[in-house]
Amino acid sequence: MMFSLLLVLQTYATVVESFSRIQGSASWIPFSTDKYTGHQTLNSGNVSVELFWVANKDQDTIEFGVASQNGNTWVAIGTSDAGGMVGATIWLGYSNQGTFVLEDRYATTYGKPALSATQSSKLLSSYQTSTLTAFTFQRSISSCNNQSISLALDQPMWFIYAVGTDNTFQKHQPGHNGQGLVDLSQSYFQNYVEPTLDANTTVVPVVAPSINLPGETTAYCYHYVDMKQLIPEKRHIIKEGTAINHPFVHHIVGYFCEAPPPEFTTPDKYFCNIYRPNGNDTITYNNTCTLLKLAWAKGGVDRLFPANVGKPIGSDSDYTRHLMIEIHYNNPDQVSGQTDPGSGFNLTVTKNLRPQEVGMITSGVSQDFILLPPNSTSSVVGECGTKCTNTFPSSGLTVLSSLNHMHKHGKSLTVQHIRGGQELQRLPSITNFDFNFQSYTFVSTNQTQILPGDRIRVNCTYNTAGETGPVVGGFSSSNEMCYSFIEYYPAMDYFTFCVQVPDISYLPKYANLSYSMFCPANANLSSSMIPNTLADMPPFNALDLPTCSIKSDAIGMRFNLVGFIMVLFFSI
Repeated sequence: MMFSLLLVLQTYATVVESFSRIQGSASWIPFSTDKYTGHQTLNSGNVSVELFWVANKDQDTIEFGVASQNGNTWVAIGTSDAGGMVGATIWLGYSNQGTFVLEDRYATTYGKPALSATQSSKLLSSYQTSTLTAFTFQRSISSCNNQSISLALDQPMWFIYAVGTDNTFQKHQPGHNGQGLVDLSQSYFQNYVEPTLDANTTVVPVVAPSINLPGETTAYCYHYVDMKQLIPEKRHIIKEGTAINHPFVHHIVGYFCEAPPPEFTTPDKYFCNIYRPNGNDTITYNNTCTLLKLAWAKGGVDRLFPANVGKPIGSDSDYTRHLMIEIHYNNPDQVSGQTDPGSGFNLTVTKNLRPQEVGMITSGVSQDFILLPPNSTSSVVGECGTKCTNTFPSSGLTVLSSLNHMHKHGKSLTVQHIRGGQELQRLPSITNFDFNFQSYTFVSTNQTQILPGDRIRVNCTYNTAGETGPVVGGFSSSNEMCYSFIEYYPAMDYFTFCVQVPDISYLPKYANLSYSMFCPANANLSSSMIPNTLADMPPFNALDLPTCSIKSDAIGMRFNLVGFIMVLFFSI
């Protein structure tokens, strides 16, 4: 399935605790902090940056204060979709021949950010001494500039930062950078409380045994855990952490099984499958566990759940007891002789069960049917449609967050929410996808309810520049995927998969493609996956976006017909 400038993985504990003002040690900051309503310390361990802000929604402006006690140096701070550099808006402060300068910059990839064509941020004050650099500036909250990201006041945003060694804007030293979730509203995380460990609340490591890694680019390794051996009775997961003990780990997923897989005869048993771009795969284990409950991908962070929800685990119920750990190792240089001593999850669980239980739905396009033409931009679209959502409870499902996933050719992923032919507020989407930073994105403070009869449409866009042959869907990082893993409550037993696939018998005709949707026949009674015919994805009225934004495609089905024709041509 699922460095670069940013390597720091901050926990939600740090995020929640640092929303208060600086206490005691604020005297070194050269500007007044009294007018600011928000503050957060961004700390990588090697350098730290103090970030202050105050927003004026009526005037569509926000003022930032930035301060760093790391000497007379350049300081850069910015924001991006997922915490990486790809698509980042960056504000750079530094001294140029005795004059302090603030520059708007943007990044399309890893490297030196380019100077923005429009310099719209206004420097208000600046300070530099031998021990510190600080500045304040103002910018608009919204942006119609494609080199600048609009700021969100209704959901957390990823902020990135870096500090130089002098005022020459060159690449920073290793570790002199980082990332952090910033809640500009200062209200989003009020219901997120760092758990106190006691007799009822403990951390349970759920890790794979020591694994000898294949010297291949893509390996998926599997290990079964009987959670009842670790947790004798039902618990709720209230914080998800990871134990990443090898740099090749690209993602870790936890699937629940309907029954214990018989192949895992000893506690240290594991199997590794090898996937190659040419399809000459080596398969030693066929994973039949499909109930996705846990997921982490490169760039992810430890996660708290709101105080009213938890993920069930550890009871006699099949879907909370039998856990399959899947670890994707990405080894592009095919280094041999490597061993992972044991990676997996660190789960904070509690006996104090919470009112709501969290589930996860996979929506998007089945990877088995992704075909992309070479050296071009193309897209695929899939829906979780009414035949699935009509099985949802009448009160609907409340969306918490989502993890959007593609591979190295991925450029953007949009998740549209459609009701009665009208697009509603979108679910968490990624405008600038970054393969190295794939973290959960929160919904806005306006709770999103998916009701029976709603449709969830996932749009994935790719760039296959440089490829000489078609790119197919698959497990390898050089293949592609298109998934949105949506967390919601209340959990529906056994319901986890709602993706779209083309009926391949129609592919040679190129037109009138018939689509099927996979979802449980009865979400409460059966976990068997059966196809339901879906003749087409009906058209809808697109969300009325600001006039400066590109509106989404409002015509029904658009599965890149040209792409299919090109793929079939190049495959001959």
